[in-house]
Amino acid sequence: MAIPATGRPPPEVGHHPPIPAHPLNYSNIFKSSPTIPFFPSPETANNGENPSPCGNTSPMSFSIPIKPIVYLHGEPTVRFEKKEVEVMIHQQELNLEVIGKFSHGWPEIGLLRTAIPKQCGLKAEVNIGLLCDRHVLIRCTIAEDYDTLMSRHTVEIKEKNKPYLMRTFKWDVTFNPEEETRFAYGWISFPGLPPYFHGESSLFSMAASVGIPISIDSATRNKIRPSSARVKVEVDLLKVHPKSVLIQVGEGAEITSTPQRIRYDFLPKFVPIASYKDMIQLDVGNSIRN
Repeated sequence: MAIPATGRPPPEVGHHPPIPAHPLNYSNIFKSSPTIPFFPSPETANNGENPSPCGNTSPMSFSIPIKPIVYLHGEPTVRFEKKEVEVMIHQQELNLEVIGKFSHGWPEIGLLRTAIPKQCGLKAEVNIGLLCDRHVLIRCTIAEDYDTLMSRHTVEIKEKNKPYLMRTFKWDVTFNPEEETRFAYGWISFPGLPPYFHGESSLFSMAASVGIPISIDSATRNKIRPSSARVKVEVDLLKVHPKSVLIQVGEGAEITSTPQRIRYDFLPKFVPIASYKDMIQLDVGNSIRN
C-alpha cells in the first residue's frame, strides 16, 4: 500500500488519525528519579521479586483517584505522583512490550498485525498498534515471544513481495521517539570456564557484570560445549563493558581468585540520533548532486 506524502501510514477506518510525527515527550518523567523502578522484566514479572509501590496492595487493585484540575499561570494542570505512574504501568500490563521502528516506510497497521506475528514466528497472541510516527508498539502475552522479538534486532517484514525493515527495541518509561535506544540484547561467552560453572545461576551471576542476564544458549543448556558457556544479556550500549570478571572461591582466609575472560560474540552498535539524521542528510545531498 502506498504511503502518504507525510511518511505516515493512513488512519484506520473509524479511528482517529495517527499521532503527529513529534508527539509530546514524557520520557523525562523518570530520568531524574533513578530510585523509581521501571516495570519488571519478563523473567521476574510474576515471581514476586518486585515489591508493589503500594505496599501490600496489588497494583492491579490499587485505585488512582480522579485528579482535580488546578491552574498554573492560567494553564489547566493535572498532577500525578510518580508512584501512581508506576501503578499505571502495572495496571496497563506494560511489561512485555517491544518497539518496532520502520525508517523507510511500512504497510498499513492492519497488515502489520497479521505479518509481524506470522513472519517473526510468534507463538501467542500479540497486540500491535501505532505508537507514533514510524513506531509501532507490540504487546506480547508470553515472555518467549518478547525474547524472540528482542533477539532479532532487525526483521524484514514482507508485504506483496516488498520488504520493509523493522528494528526492534525494548520499551520502557524513558522511551523517546527522537532518540535511539541505548539498551539491546547481545551474546557473551566465557571461554575456558570449567563445566561445573555452566549452571544458569552461576552464569547469570557472572553475566550480571555486563548487563541483565536473559538466558543461556541451547549448547550450554544441553552440556554439549564444555569448552565455553554462552549467555544472552540485555546491555547498555553506552557503558564500558568489562573484559573479564574475577571469580573467587572459598571463605575466610582461604579464597582463590581467577580472572575469567569475557568474549563479546555479538553486540549491536549504538548510533546516536544526530549521527543517524546526518547520514540521512548526507544520502539526500548525494542524491541531489548525482
